[in-house]
Amino acid sequence: YKGAHREYAIQNPTPLELAEICAQAAESKKAHDISVIDVGDILGIAEYFVICSANNDRLVSAITDTIQRQARNFSIKPISIEGD
Repeated sequence: YKGAHREYAIQNPTPLELAEICAQAAESKKAHDISVIDVGDILGIAEYFVICSANNDRLVSAITDTIQRQARNFSIKPISIEGD
């Protein structure tokens, strides 16, 4: 993830667009070491993983809450969230 900020005014984002939206949401809450990894050819459950780090548990909670809120804007519910 290169921190490319784009505005997404779309109703049905592609998996890559959704991953970028989630990465931007994480970055907005001070996440670091953000990676968007293409796992579509390896896994059958996801196209992309968004992985990031935070300095403390409160930041982790804020990041996961923000990502979930962004996903809900597109009627998407995460299957799993690790680290919260």
